[in-house]
Order: sequence, then C-alpha cells, then structure tokens
Amino acid sequence: MIAVENMAKAIKKISIQRGHDVTEYTLNSFGGAGGQHACLVADALGITRVFIHPFAGVLSAYGMGLADLRIMRERAVEATLDDTMMPALGAVLDELAAEAEVELRAQDIPDTRIEIIRRAHLRYEGSDTPHVIEFGPPAEMTARF
Repeated sequence: MIAVENMAKAIKKISIQRGHDVTEYTLNSFGGAGGQHACLVADALGITRVFIHPFAGVLSAYGMGLADLRIMRERAVEATLDDTMMPALGAVLDELAAEAEVELRAQDIPDTRIEIIRRAHLRYEGSDTPHVIEFGPPAEMTARF
C-alpha cells in the first residue's frame, strides 16, 4: 500500500496540483510491476479506466536500453571561488573526466558519443545548499550563480 500511495502522490503532484482533473483520464500502466499496482493507483486517484499495453512489462526496460549512458564523477573542493584556485579546480575536473572516459571506453562507447560536461556546485559561504553551475571563468560562474 505504501508503494501505491507514493505513486498516487507523484501523479497528484504533477497533475492535480496543476489544475488537471485526473478522474477523466485513463491511467497508462507500464513497467514490470505496473499491472500489479495500476488498479489500486487508479482507485486512489478516482480514475475509472486503466490502459495496460501488451508489452507494458518490458517498456521500462526498453526505455532504459535506449537511454544515454552517463558516468558522473564528483569531488568536494572547499575553496573560495577566485582566479587563484582555478588551475587546481581545472586539474580536478580533468582528472574526473579522464576517469569517466576510461569507464565509458571500457563499455565500448565510441569517442563520438562521449561528451564531457563540467559543472561546479557553488554555495554561499556558511550555507550548505549548493547550486549547480556550468564550469567556466569565476566571473561567469558568479554571474550564473
């Protein structure tokens, strides 16, 4: 029942809270366990119709198979954002990128499909909530922050 409530809450968050009356909709079930939960989720939302595709159990796996492969690397660098720390930060990002590239190549991902995205998690001094900013010169990162 907890899983059903969590699914119903997620649907409510993206539909009911935006002003949509889901009781007039048809619930589309997918994923390996979708059929097991669909009717209970529909009941929790007041939906009277459920659509279960014959391949609903494999749609989630199929989508995952089509998705881009991503490797994420992070490392904490506690420093004030200024020009003097940029070479060290650039070196850390280069090292993380190299690690990720090695892992992707080990999975036979061709170089043409590898894209490196560099970001910094910036926060106000004294705050524990970072904002993810595309890496660049300090002035540009500060402006984006």
